[in-house]
Amino acid sequence: MTKQLLTIALVAMVFIIACNQKTKKVNQESTKTETMSMDSDNIITQSLTDKNGYTLKMTFDNARSIVTIEFKGEQTALIRKIAASGIWYVNDHFELRGKGNDIQLKKDGKLIFNHLDNLGE
Repeated sequence: MTKQLLTIALVAMVFIIACNQKTKKVNQESTKTETMSMDSDNIITQSLTDKNGYTLKMTFDNARSIVTIEFKGEQTALIRKIAASGIWYVNDHFELRGKGNDIQLKKDGKLIFNHLDNLGE
């Protein structure tokens, strides 16, 4: 009988410890330089900050296949292209590519914004 009680107590402690560790991990992730929100009209807004402190705000309109970007006070719309993996949006001057939260923005072929997830930190 005591063997069963000890087993139940041990299993309960493992669950409690596992739940506490998951909560800590979620709190660490909330300090990242990324925000995202979703509208009911299939519009997703995401903001990322690069290592230099510059913020890129992206508003994805999936129904219209466009993204509106705002970077250093400049705002423009880009049209979605078919990418093998990830995202790819372009217009005459800008190109936005990425996968997950690894995002690169080029203006006239020059890289002006680069955000990489640092999952190991």
